[in-house]
Amino acid sequence: MAEPGPVTLDARLLGSAGRVHVRADPNCTEAQITISTYATRGPAYDAVRNAQLTQDSGRILAEVDVQAASGRTVRNVRGTYQRGIQNNVGGTDFGGRVFEGDFVVGNDMGVSSHTVRDIQNNYVGNTFGGDRVDRGMRSSGGARRVIIGDLHIGPDGQETVYANGRSYSMDELETMAANGDPNSPLQYISNDPAAGGNMFVTGDGNSRFAYNYYGAGDDGGIVHRGSTPEIEIHAVVPEGSSVDCRTTSAALVTEGKVDTVRVHTASGSVDVTSAGTVEANTWSGQVTVDGADTVKATTDSGQVYIKNAERATGTTDSGQVYIKNAERATGTTISGDITIVASKDAKGASESGRVEIRNSETANGKSSSGDVSIVSSKHATGISTDGRVDIDDVQGWSEARSSTGNVRVSASTGGEVRASSTTGSVSVNALPAAVDEGLKVKAEGPPGRVRIPAGANTQQTAASSSGERDFKASERSGPGRESGSGRD
Repeated sequence: MAEPGPVTLDARLLGSAGRVHVRADPNCTEAQITISTYATRGPAYDAVRNAQLTQDSGRILAEVDVQAASGRTVRNVRGTYQRGIQNNVGGTDFGGRVFEGDFVVGNDMGVSSHTVRDIQNNYVGNTFGGDRVDRGMRSSGGARRVIIGDLHIGPDGQETVYANGRSYSMDELETMAANGDPNSPLQYISNDPAAGGNMFVTGDGNSRFAYNYYGAGDDGGIVHRGSTPEIEIHAVVPEGSSVDCRTTSAALVTEGKVDTVRVHTASGSVDVTSAGTVEANTWSGQVTVDGADTVKATTDSGQVYIKNAERATGTTDSGQVYIKNAERATGTTISGDITIVASKDAKGASESGRVEIRNSETANGKSSSGDVSIVSSKHATGISTDGRVDIDDVQGWSEARSSTGNVRVSASTGGEVRASSTTGSVSVNALPAAVDEGLKVKAEGPPGRVRIPAGANTQQTAASSSGERDFKASERSGPGRESGSGRD
């Protein structure tokens, strides 16, 4: 069905775990797309059977949507709140606690039995949890159940689950599992109250669900997720093809030379090898890119790893950013650490994380409360409000500054060093070669806590709590001396 030459693959894998695997083959002239699952029935099987695979002007759409096949609309006990079972990822809480995926939730009194019907196909990414109170309200001392699987609540309130080709009542399943019935589709796990009461999971891989039975009054509860049989979109495309990908929890993997990769995922990982442009957005998924012209990776809590790029940008709230061998590298986090290695122009900024830059021509590291470390740079700037700042092997110009943290700079060639701290110690060291090349040092800090290479004007340093000195070829640096010590 595909036309010869590079294509744009629009791959969408929603509501299911799995993988989108794209391989760019230099010997491929026409794209080949395969959509598969090992499920023999259930939502994954139905979604693959109903998948879209179309092409229009060099753009191929491959779409699998488990959510569309299993969505329902429900209302709560008051009959005023209506919501479709749609993709709500990331811990939305409306009276129950749902950590990931689609959800149905009622108010604090739970969902009455007659308002919910056929909550089906509730697997990973499509969860029914935290919203049913069994045997009365929580205040009456009843228990609460969280079920992932195919649940039907009859007119009389009877709960039944479909497994192994037949329907079971929850009471029947609990009795069978507790008695060790070999025909039970459920496995007994624990009756330890600390573990949440009686918990069971099915051994049937095609219709997995979990059943959690625990005491009333627990607002959070524990949601035990079942597992959806994984779905894979596998594509072999000509070199130079592009990928647009959207997933809920499925991973994206590319191999070979592709042009542009754009991906949006909630919790799926992204692994790209050899691309022109990569734009990756995830909620908690890890992003790994090896070889690209331009990379822009943004996550909330996922990790970012980028290697061998012309321009690399990694942004996270709490995840780690690691960039190696880039012409221009920029890392930004709120609380995550940043490491940039062997990049020509490196910039790292974090609110509370550590910033480390090694082997760059230009390095700029900033953190509010985290430490900043720069090693081997020709032009280095390290600034922290409350953290420590270390600049080692500076080979030109450098500035190290902290309000409350200690500051240390080591110069290996001539140039200029500026080091200062309001309340922390300041230490500047220089190799003899740096002195020979006329290194200029200006250090400022509390009296008695500033150290500069020997030969500085210690009287001036003591008077101003700072030291400034131009080193000429006739001067040699020796052991560091404390400013204000009164020694030559």
